Amino acid sequence: MFQWGWNGDWQRKLEEGRYTGIPARIVQAHQDIFRAVSGAGESLAELAGKLRYQDQRFPVVGDFVVGRPGSRFLIEGILPPESTIVRQAAGTGQAPQVIASNIDVTFIVEAMDQVINPRRIERYLAVARQGNSQPVILLTKSDMAADPFSTLSDIRSIDPEVPAYAVSAIADEGIAAVEQHLKSGATGVFLGLSGAGKSTLINSLLGDSIQRTGDVRSSDHRGRHTTTSRTLFLLPSGAMIIDTPGMRELGLWGAENSVDDTFRDVVDWTDQCRFSNCTHQTEPGCMVLYAIETGQLEKSRFLGYQKLQKEAAHQARKEDPALQSQAREHWKKASAQGRAKRRAKFHRFDRT
Repeated sequence: MFQWGWNGDWQRKLEEGRYTGIPARIVQAHQDIFRAVSGAGESLAELAGKLRYQDQRFPVVGDFVVGRPGSRFLIEGILPPESTIVRQAAGTGQAPQVIASNIDVTFIVEAMDQVINPRRIERYLAVARQGNSQPVILLTKSDMAADPFSTLSDIRSIDPEVPAYAVSAIADEGIAAVEQHLKSGATGVFLGLSGAGKSTLINSLLGDSIQRTGDVRSSDHRGRHTTTSRTLFLLPSGAMIIDTPGMRELGLWGAENSVDDTFRDVVDWTDQCRFSNCTHQTEPGCMVLYAIETGQLEKSRFLGYQKLQKEAAHQARKEDPALQSQAREHWKKASAQGRAKRRAKFHRFDRT
């Protein structure tokens, strides 16, 4: 049987689903162009007609599929994934976009030669947790940082439960720490901006210069898009890693619970407020305001929590007709109250 993470659990899924054909794994995807690897080898793959017109998503990197080998592997079915990394489609899209599936570890990659944004890391953490994978923070290019240990300490304070490492592929530092999270059969994915060093790190793990890398611009430290498609690589250890193009947009999708999980310290304070509907503005007994005033909670972290919470709630309303109805009723009442106040004000001035 081929490697690539196939095990007894997947074999049982295959048998219980009564699929025909042989299993394969999607190792590359770019729009509707795929590459799959199976016991028959690696080749281009295409969707069978019945899949192309069914109301379901196309395969993504990391998916286990079933089909028939040939000059092109014919994909006839997709096995239900154990986990998925999902974002809201970039641009004006209002649909979910699955980035990768069957992920065990999500590596959030930030470069130390760029400005590290804690709010961006929090967003990545929420996406990883929503996808049911273990988040790990990697601060790359540590050899280019003036004080990498201080920076690492600051980032670890975002969520002490999330492993975080300073890594330098050039100096061969921290690579062993990354490999600890990639045991044989496990699948990881690198997420981060262009120029964060994801492809260079892939090459270090592979022990070969397979992924093309590029320099970052000195003017703004942004990288060129040397990675243009998502690709799954098999490491010498038997683990797998997915390289992804840099993502400047990472809209949340279905991540309400994972936002709370990412901001457990903030949630602990909100739970202690005197009023259950506290807005954390001016209410007496607001423990969030107390925590901020006493330096026990950073105001910027609380504002980051509010932003992601509102974004996740807005997305949930768009997906749930019942929540949409509740929102419409809320705004109808608010509008009616506003009109009543304006009428009362007008009549008051009219009498004078």
